[in-house]
Amino acid sequence: MLNLADLAWQGGGHAGVIAASVILLVTGVAYVAALRPRVIADDEAVTVRNPLRDTRVPWPAVTSIDLGDALQVRWKTDRVVHSWAVQSSRRSRVRAQYRAHYRETQAARRTPGYGRMPEAARSRLVKTAGEIITIQINDLLEEARRRSAAADPPLTGGAPSSTWSWTAVAALALPVVLVVLAIVI
Repeated sequence: MLNLADLAWQGGGHAGVIAASVILLVTGVAYVAALRPRVIADDEAVTVRNPLRDTRVPWPAVTSIDLGDALQVRWKTDRVVHSWAVQSSRRSRVRAQYRAHYRETQAARRTPGYGRMPEAARSRLVKTAGEIITIQINDLLEEARRRSAAADPPLTGGAPSSTWSWTAVAALALPVVLVVLAIVI
């Protein structure tokens, strides 16, 4: 934002217009790729918000939630949506295992009882952030299944839906048009 204000203040001419449009494009890419993706779990559904699309799957329709290299929400038999927001690389899994091993060797050298962690905390040390998030979302899925089983009649939750995020598309498309126009004109 400050770069745009500086360009407007100093009046960069044609090069300033090109620079301003490129700054807007980079900002749009940063928003769409880094700030927008997320997984939102509420009482009714899990919503996977990826760079350009939002997919909302009601809890009764979810068949499984697991983590490969990215969080995967599955429904029906062949439908799956991958999340850009929750990922777990092999390298991060190896680092988590190394951290757990290191803490165990350090704890073995201490006096008994000193610095000991509860089992629940120790079990989380060997997991990546993506694995912990997947566990938490699966807990929400199990809770929703218990609520549905207790309801009379069981909850159906509606059908999964997938929509384009027109604000994200605009955040990319408008700066691209501006860059092209600035270069051509």
